[in-house]
Amino acid sequence: MLDHLRSLRPDVLVAVAYGKKFNKPILSLAPAGVLNLHPSLLPLYRGASPIQSAIAAGEVVTGITVIRMDTGIDSGPMLAQREVAIEEEETAPRLSRRLAVEGAELLAQTLEKLQEGYEDARPQDEERATFAPILKRNFADVDWQLPARRIFDQWRAYLGWPGLRTRVAGKSIKILECRLADEIKLRVSPGKAKVRDGRIFVGTGDGLLEIITLQPAGRKPMSAQDFVLGYENLLSQPWSGSARKSAS
Repeated sequence: MLDHLRSLRPDVLVAVAYGKKFNKPILSLAPAGVLNLHPSLLPLYRGASPIQSAIAAGEVVTGITVIRMDTGIDSGPMLAQREVAIEEEETAPRLSRRLAVEGAELLAQTLEKLQEGYEDARPQDEERATFAPILKRNFADVDWQLPARRIFDQWRAYLGWPGLRTRVAGKSIKILECRLADEIKLRVSPGKAKVRDGRIFVGTGDGLLEIITLQPAGRKPMSAQDFVLGYENLLSQPWSGSARKSAS
């Protein structure tokens, strides 16, 4: 690959969603270096899951950063940055699509400025740096001792993969859709389910979470109402999940 790139005699190289570090021969190949588009406000959320980690942490603002890559992980000097608000109930897939559009525009503007000879590279503040880890399967496990808002944020963040799941009477159940139920006045202990008018509410460390769509292991997705009709015996059992260190 190096010989091929060298034969092109590039002025600048661009890497997006590559997921690996480049060695020094590639980084020094083009006069303007290798630019990278990262979906966070660096130095926050360096690493593999910046979008999911920001949502799971309850952030209301994220952004896009164009950097010149160095040998570290998302640690190079910043050439451009743009803030993007995270909508209150926005999921990671939707935010990813919006950031892709914003990022393409910002990258094009940055390349135009470089072509004109203008550059404003700023070093990142290492003291503010945070890391967004590779998503793992166990991130899906719900800890019902957390506040409802935090669990809902995790559902928004991990929609698609790894998703959100709980265990009831030894059965694994995916939570495909849920919402905050602040307007419902019920006293429900964390990890306990309560049914009202065919709707399922689960208690958390602070507040209620309404479960809208579920998928028991080996079954098709179903509405809460269908789950109540077919799995009534499970609703009196504790809803559990492997407690884990949540993204922050």
